[in-house]
Amino acid sequence: MRAAEPPSKGFALVLTLLIWALVALTTGRYHVRGDASQMCNAAASIYDHQWIDVPTGRDDRYLGPDGRYYTKYPLFDTLQCGPGLALQSLGRELGGDESSLQFLLAGIIPALWTALLALGFFSLARELGFSRAVAAFGTLFLVFASPIWAYGREMYSENPQGLALIWTLWAYVRASRLGTRRHFLLGGILVGLCIHMKTPLAVIGLASFVFVFLGRPDRQRTIRFLLYGALGFAPMLALWVAYNYVRYGQPFELGYASGRDLTLGFETPLYSGLDGLIASSGKSVFVYAPLLLLLPWGLVRMWRRNRELLVYAAIPVVFLFVTMGMWWSGLGDWGWGPRLVVPTYPLLFIGLLYVLERRGWRWRTAVVALATAGIVVNFLGIIVDHSHYIAVAFAATQGGLQIHRLQNFVRDDLVIVHYVPEFSPPIGHGWLLERYLSGAEWTDESWYPWRTIGIPGWQPRTDPTPSVLNHWSDGSTWCWIVIGVGYSLVLALFGGLLYGMRSRRAATARE
Repeated sequence: MRAAEPPSKGFALVLTLLIWALVALTTGRYHVRGDASQMCNAAASIYDHQWIDVPTGRDDRYLGPDGRYYTKYPLFDTLQCGPGLALQSLGRELGGDESSLQFLLAGIIPALWTALLALGFFSLARELGFSRAVAAFGTLFLVFASPIWAYGREMYSENPQGLALIWTLWAYVRASRLGTRRHFLLGGILVGLCIHMKTPLAVIGLASFVFVFLGRPDRQRTIRFLLYGALGFAPMLALWVAYNYVRYGQPFELGYASGRDLTLGFETPLYSGLDGLIASSGKSVFVYAPLLLLLPWGLVRMWRRNRELLVYAAIPVVFLFVTMGMWWSGLGDWGWGPRLVVPTYPLLFIGLLYVLERRGWRWRTAVVALATAGIVVNFLGIIVDHSHYIAVAFAATQGGLQIHRLQNFVRDDLVIVHYVPEFSPPIGHGWLLERYLSGAEWTDESWYPWRTIGIPGWQPRTDPTPSVLNHWSDGSTWCWIVIGVGYSLVLALFGGLLYGMRSRRAATARE
C-alpha cells in the first residue's frame, strides 16, 4: 500500500459543500416513495406520539406483541428520515402546502448524507495514496455519474448505507496503517451502524476481520482490533437486539416473516438475479454507471498493488449481489436503477481510482466518454419523475397480463422494464421528457414500445400530459437557472483540477 497523501482538509471541505449544494439544489418534489414511505411513517410517529410504531401504511407492517404495527426496516433507516421530515414541515409552515420551499428544505438532509458519503470516498482515496485530483475526480464521478445522485434526492436509505460502508473501510484502512485505538473503536461502531442500516451489511464485519489479518498485524494491533472493535460494536449490537425485541418480542426477529417476504423470500434463481443486476437492459449496474465498464482494468492494477483492499471491498460487494440477486424483489423496483445494490457503488468505484490515475489519451477519452454517458443517464433519472414512468410501464404490463389472463400470476412484476431494451428506464425517461417538451400526449403512437392503446388497462392513471419534471421549483425558469449554475460550478471544479494537474506535471518536468 502506498503512503497516505497529506491531508487536504480545506479542499475536502470545499468539495463536500459543493456536492451538498448541487445535490440539494437539484432535489425534486417527491422525496418519499416505495419502501421509504414505511421508514418515514415510523419517523413521523416519533414526532407525533414519541414511539416507533406505524399506525397506518402498507400491508407489509408487522403486528407486534403490544398490539401495535411496526415496520420491518432497521432503526437507522427510520432515523435518517426524521430531519428531512422536520425541515419539510418547517417549509410547509413558512411557504404553505405544496410550496417549492418545503420541497427544497426536505431535500437538504438526503443531500447531506450524499455529501458525507462523497467525503468518505475522497478521504479513503487520499488514505490509499491517490493524488488530490484523482480522488476528487473519482468522487465527482461517483456522485454524478452513478445512481448516487438520484438517491441523494430521496429518503431511501441506500446512500446512508453506502456512507456507513465507505467510512467503515476508511476507519480500518487507517487503523491498519497507524494502529491507533480510536480508529479500531470507530471501526467497530461503524460496523454496528451498518447493521442498523441493513442487516446483510453485517458482512462488513467479516470483511474487516479478513482485511486486518491479511495485513499480518503484530500482537499489539491484533489485541487492539479485537478489543476496541468489540467495544465499539457491542453497544450497537445491544441496541439492534433491543429494537427487535421491542417490535417483535424476539431479539433476532427481523420482521420479514409475512407476505411475499415469507412466501417468496430468497427463491429467485441466482443466475436469473445476477443476470438482472449485471446484464439486463433495465437494471444492470453498468447501464446506470457506464464507467464501471473500465473496472476490470482497475481491478488488475488493484490486485497488483493492494490485494488486501481488493479482498476487503469484494466481500461485501459479492455478498450483496448474491443475496439481493436471490431476493424476490432484488432488482429494486419503484426506484431508479438497481436500488438494492446501490450501496456497493462506492466500493466498486474504488477500483476505478486505479484507472483514473492512468495517463494517455485513450484512457482519458474512455473515461470522459463513459462519465458523460453516466451523467446523462442519471440526469434523466433526476429531471423526470420516476413515478410517471412506472405508471406507464406498470399499466402496459398489467394490460398485457389481462389479455393473457395472467393478472393473478404476476401481480406487479415490471418484466418489460427489466429486460426489454426499448422499455429501459433511461430510454423511457428520455421519451417522457420529449413528450413533455413537445407538448405531445402520452397516447400518441409515435414510438414503437408505447403503441399499446388497444391493450386494456394500458392508459396511465394520471393526466396524459402532466408536468413530468421532478424539481423542487416545478419546472420553472428558476429550475433551469439553478441547474445551469450548478453544472457551471462542477465544470469549473473539473477545469481547476485539470489545470492543477498540468501545472504540477510542468513543475515536475522543470525539476
